[in-house]
Amino acid sequence: MALVLFIPIIWIGGIAVELTAAVLAVVGVYELFRMKGLTLLSFEGVLSAIGAVLLVLPKERWFFFLPENVSTFMLFYLIVMILLGTSVISKNTYTIDEAGFPVLVSLYVGIGFQNFVNARTESLAVLIFGLFIVWATDIGAYMVGRRYGQHKLSPDI
Repeated sequence: MALVLFIPIIWIGGIAVELTAAVLAVVGVYELFRMKGLTLLSFEGVLSAIGAVLLVLPKERWFFFLPENVSTFMLFYLIVMILLGTSVISKNTYTIDEAGFPVLVSLYVGIGFQNFVNARTESLAVLIFGLFIVWATDIGAYMVGRRYGQHKLSPDI
């Protein structure tokens, strides 16, 4: 079902891919926060999601109103400084370790989906090739695991 929706969006490109990547980035941030036992509807969760979206969406189309010398990376760094500054202002009730997780999550997810959007902007063939590589390695790992895997590599996951 996902492929039925996903392939036409990739084919169309442009705004459709950018919006889909932004939504998937927020979902990615949500999933990582959930794995950590945190909620997305918190101060750091919202800032992390905004940071990821800032990294995903191209400035030329979505943030054209910003001055020319202001990049979306600068806005992302502002979010980073807010999160890190919160640990200073809160007098160690919100530690630097707790601030580091949302920063790294938004960076990890945001840059990944930014590259996804950039690959589609480059050409449809580049993105399809990248997706084919991912799908092929996933299918290969699944098949090898089904055939030869008698013990789980990581049973706790």
